[in-house]
Amino acid sequence: MGTRTPRSFATEQPASDAETERRRIQIEKTQAAIALLTKWRTTTNLNVIREQQETWAVLQQALGRDRAISNRSLFPDEAGE
Repeated sequence: MGTRTPRSFATEQPASDAETERRRIQIEKTQAAIALLTKWRTTTNLNVIREQQETWAVLQQALGRDRAISNRSLFPDEAGE
């Protein structure tokens, strides 16, 4: 049983200038988004971290309030259960 080249690769034509430019722009956008997410993930600003923790606590309370379908907490690890 040999290795086969997928048909889409075997018949692929060189990208047009417009397609090359579209890909270049998409790569730039993707790299910018990755950089922003990395910055958010690695932030060391204590005010930002504190605000995120407070926001998460409020969100947990709002999501867990009046849960008619279950008596279990949505976030047992954070609630200490």
